[in-house]
Amino acid sequence: MTDGQREWGHLICFSEYYRDHEGHRTFDYKAQHATIVRRNVQQSTALEGEDVRD
Repeated sequence: MTDGQREWGHLICFSEYYRDHEGHRTFDYKAQHATIVRRNVQQSTALEGEDVRD
């Protein structure tokens, strides 16, 4: 996808604790720590203050 000046293709990756329907963190007994989920989202706009020149 392009905005006319720059192609957007950056993937933002992060990890977060998995929470149950009540909002509590779940526990991974096999790994012996809170359950962590990796998430990915596509960047859709420039970050504030980002220089869009090539």
